[in-house]
Amino acid sequence: MKYYHIRKYKKEKDNYHIGQELEFTPDKINNLWMDIENFDGYYLDHITKDTNYWECLTHIFNVDLNTLDKVTLNRMKRGLEAYVHNEGMFRRETILEEVRYKNYPTRPSRRSCMWLTDEECIDSWITLLEEKGTNYNVFEMNLDGNIFCSTEELLPRQESRIKEIEEQAKKYWNPTKEDLEKSIKREYLFEGIARVKKLYR
Repeated sequence: MKYYHIRKYKKEKDNYHIGQELEFTPDKINNLWMDIENFDGYYLDHITKDTNYWECLTHIFNVDLNTLDKVTLNRMKRGLEAYVHNEGMFRRETILEEVRYKNYPTRPSRRSCMWLTDEECIDSWITLLEEKGTNYNVFEMNLDGNIFCSTEELLPRQESRIKEIEEQAKKYWNPTKEDLEKSIKREYLFEGIARVKKLYR
């Protein structure tokens, strides 16, 4: 089995290089959870060349409705979209981790794992990234550690009720053979030592 990791990056210096060794352990959070832990009640208002300006969500909606203009309306829309996305992500990932810890404690945590996919599914992930215009490379990896396979199609919907997220999380952590065989978005969660074998594309 060949495993592939998609490395998203903003600057080339942040990319991986051939032969690089990476360690994923339960005591070290990954990039997804680093982003989640940085969520707060402040959302992007506008950007200048040097500075990001942020505004508290509650302040965004503290406006005089009689003087509401398009700029303010767009600012409110961006703030609300950021809030909905971040809160939904936090709820889903927290519940997924609680379900894993309680029912499947030996499986790699989504808080600390490396994400990978296989040869059959790599193209569907690349298509998704290209739609978002993300800089990326795909690396084939050598793995030494604990690996678990599920599918993105079983991830709970962020807007679902908590009970529904819990039930779907159990399916995510315990996929059937059929779930995996029919999936075009299999994802492998890995904890251990990963080595960059070669650039795939």
